[in-house]
Amino acid sequence: MMKKILLVGLIALSAIGVRSSEVPLFRISGLTFDFHKTWSLSAGKSSMTKASMTYLIDGKPTGPSADFFHFGQGQGGGVQANLDRWKKQFQGSPTTKEETRKVGERSWHFVRIDGTFLKGRPFGPKAPVADQRMLGAIVEDAGGTVFVKLVDGQAAVSEAVEKAFIKLIESAL
Repeated sequence: MMKKILLVGLIALSAIGVRSSEVPLFRISGLTFDFHKTWSLSAGKSSMTKASMTYLIDGKPTGPSADFFHFGQGQGGGVQANLDRWKKQFQGSPTTKEETRKVGERSWHFVRIDGTFLKGRPFGPKAPVADQRMLGAIVEDAGGTVFVKLVDGQAAVSEAVEKAFIKLIESAL
């Protein structure tokens, strides 16, 4: 049984574009992310999630996890529609910071949302969880938009995690 689980995991990681090299790289759409020394890559947690990366604390994957979504070219909705949907995943009027960032000629969209997150499966019941923080990234690419979302407690999503998240996204641009 353990061999089957390991084999399925290796197949999943190869399918999402992980390469074995000195610098660990993860490819999705036309983007290649360098998660060297800061993140640990694992297969997605659901059929919609292409992969997850967990922030390393003392070299161990015990920090918050970022989920990567890619639905294909022309799929997944527009930038503003997704930013608005992410804000609606919080109760009331959360504190929001949105910005468009540029790396060279490429731009991407960043959002940080603090407040009470409504946790639950899409279209299912939701449970309010106070003092949560979401970091979100939307990167438009010719092969389809890539969406990255990290949600955890505000204390867990520290300034260091936010900086590492931004560096991870910008490594692909």
